[in-house]
Amino acid sequence: MRSAPKPSTAASASGPAGALPAWFGRRTGLADALRASSRSATLSGSALRWQQMMVSGQAGLSVAILAAALLVGVSFWRLEVPR
Repeated sequence: MRSAPKPSTAASASGPAGALPAWFGRRTGLADALRASSRSATLSGSALRWQQMMVSGQAGLSVAILAAALLVGVSFWRLEVPR
């Protein structure tokens, strides 16, 4: 029987996951970040491409997860229990 993962495993995985956005955002000044987050500001070309790429990636991942869930559901539906 498998045991649950250790808390140190979760901490070691969440550290890089949180540090990665901070690493990429370190070059942006506070004034630029606040200006970009205002409603009247428009995104730069690279920021717009990044946003479109992330939305496309999320949509693709959602489709893949739904397809996998559907396959698991069909497998359970067809599963025969020996008597």
